[in-house]
Amino acid sequence: MALDSVGTFVFGALLLVTPDVSLEFLGFGTTEVEIWFARFIGLLSLTYAILLSTTSRHVEDKYFQRATWALIGVNAISAMSIYGAPGQMTTGREVSTVIFALVSFLFLVTLPIKPIGYKEK
Repeated sequence: MALDSVGTFVFGALLLVTPDVSLEFLGFGTTEVEIWFARFIGLLSLTYAILLSTTSRHVEDKYFQRATWALIGVNAISAMSIYGAPGQMTTGREVSTVIFALVSFLFLVTLPIKPIGYKEK
C-alpha cells in the first residue's frame, strides 16, 4: 500500500504541476480542456494517495482487505483505460500501463499470503 501511495502521490503532483508535459508523455493532446482535466485528476490522485497512506495503518484486516480488492480493480481498470485510450501510443503510455497492471497483480498475489493491513502499536 505504501508503494502505491507514493506512486499515486508523484503521479498526482506531476499532473498538477506540469499537466502539459505529463499529457505529452502519455501520448494525449494538450488542449486547454485536457490540461484542466489533467489537473483535476492530479488533485483527485493526491487526495487518494493521502487517504491510502493514512487509512492502511488504522483499520482492521477485514476492512483493509476489502479496500485492497477495490485497489486491485481500480489499478486493473486504470491499466486497461490508459492502454485503450485514444491518442498516440508512446513509451510513457506503455510504462504507465505496465505499472498499473503490475500493482494490481502484486495486490492480488499478496492479499491471500498474509494480512498486510495490521494495526501499528
